Amino acid sequence: MNPRPSGLQPDALPTELPPHHNIIMGRVRTMLIKKIAMRIFEENKEKFSDDFEKNKEILKEILKVKSKKIRNKVAGYITKIVKLLKSS
Repeated sequence: MNPRPSGLQPDALPTELPPHHNIIMGRVRTMLIKKIAMRIFEENKEKFSDDFEKNKEILKEILKVKSKKIRNKVAGYITKIVKLLKSS
């Protein structure tokens, strides 16, 4: 009984990964962050800009969340949306 499939020999296996395996993937945001950001952005489009620091200050007034981490993630996603809208 041969444990290895007939077409695979040790010397035939690749020793290096293809180039696309070296790509570093971006961070994933949860759906909660995206939903909160989209709702706030649609209600207050004129207040936000492509400046993260300004968006954080605006969110301090609008978003009543104790968590600084969540507020920063929402501000980052809103900043990304504004930049995408400006570039298109």
